[in-house]
Amino acid sequence: MDFEGKAMKFKCVALDVDGTITEEEHYVTPGIPTLLRMLERFGFKVILVSGRSIWEIYTLAAIFGTTRVGVGENGGAVVYKNPLDVYLLGDITEPLKTLHRLSELLPNVRVRRGFPRLTEVVLERTIDIEEANRIIRKEGLKTKVVDSGFALHIVADYVDKGKGLLKACELLGIDREEVIAIGDSDTDVEMFKVAGFSIAVGNATELAKKEANLVVKSSRGRGVEEAISYIFKELR
Repeated sequence: MDFEGKAMKFKCVALDVDGTITEEEHYVTPGIPTLLRMLERFGFKVILVSGRSIWEIYTLAAIFGTTRVGVGENGGAVVYKNPLDVYLLGDITEPLKTLHRLSELLPNVRVRRGFPRLTEVVLERTIDIEEANRIIRKEGLKTKVVDSGFALHIVADYVDKGKGLLKACELLGIDREEVIAIGDSDTDVEMFKVAGFSIAVGNATELAKKEANLVVKSSRGRGVEEAISYIFKELR
């Protein structure tokens, strides 16, 4: 593809990780790192926007060779070029309080083992999310439980990927209308609403497909490849 020197309307691609650039076994689809480096070569900033910890996001960006600005913890934390420069948009106090209360009222509440989180609590998918959120509302807790498709996340009620993406755009000096967002889950919907254009991969949830400007046929990493092909053909 020869797009060198051509003006681009969009300047940034914001990508979810799990279910979008990964396969069911959670490994990154072969070829995706090369594709993301190609995007950077053609002038795009690539931002990973995920429910994963901010440390994982920074590490993935470093390995991929993309812009080391990323959004982790479903919008609760943003890293800017250096692993020590982390902006917290959420507070873990309320999620911890909610964990304690849900553990008292629901059976099978299990914290998922993984990297430490700064703004959220991650649970195994062993409880009913609707029931958990009903309890949260009834108890007047200032949180919500969201499903990334990989795990359940207790986050502050004002935290979402859209707000995290806005902070990343601010740090990079990019207007939100210049962003193309690609994702697969309900947690990506707020990111879709912020971006100038949004694309859902083929395995996306019905809500994500409904909110996206475009739904590609292929799933996961192959869907990202299809989405990037569309970007160069139609959105440049």
